[in-house]
Amino acid sequence: MTEQATSTQKPLRERLVVLCARALSLLFHPLMVGVWMALLVMYGYASAMKFPHSIREFVIGSMLAITVAAPLLFRKLLSLSERLGRLRNSGRMFRCLTLVFDAICLVGCGWLFSALPLLFLVRKMLYLLTIATLVVLVVEFWRPLSRHLVAYGVVLGYMWVLLFVGNISLLYPFVVALVGGGLLLSSRLYLTTQRPSVLYLSLIVGVLISLFGAFFV
Repeated sequence: MTEQATSTQKPLRERLVVLCARALSLLFHPLMVGVWMALLVMYGYASAMKFPHSIREFVIGSMLAITVAAPLLFRKLLSLSERLGRLRNSGRMFRCLTLVFDAICLVGCGWLFSALPLLFLVRKMLYLLTIATLVVLVVEFWRPLSRHLVAYGVVLGYMWVLLFVGNISLLYPFVVALVGGGLLLSSRLYLTTQRPSVLYLSLIVGVLISLFGAFFV
């Protein structure tokens, strides 16, 4: 009886762990990474916290609409077109189209914030995420990458540059981002969606993009 109870508890525990890992992957989805970064800057950077509440709401709301809702709607439209037979059912084509549209949305959101010079930190991060998206699009023709880890690597690298090179007081947001990165990497490793080497490489690629791009974008 005890053995049966233990065997029942083990699958339940495993299901809970898998559920938590999937929730973390969804929470730190590449479409959401920019929003989390903006939240950390808007509410963790002393100068940004002086912005009127309306501006911070405008930034977060715009990013949710342009870089999250619009790409999700585009994916739904692509799926509907496939079902109706108007688009050839190709996984690679679907992936390419979504990545290109995501990049356009990121650039568009960054352009929207160009009217507010005080938002240069968020705008630059959006452009770096655009570069990362295009890098994933090109590199995946030869070898797989984890867009989750590439995008999060961009955030970690960019915040490191701001903190240690730009001398911008973002220690608390940087620590929070590090913890989030550890949770995301652990969840992707547990779900074994890709080989560990691919996940580590993706994280490094994201960090390198932000380190080089932060000085030239």
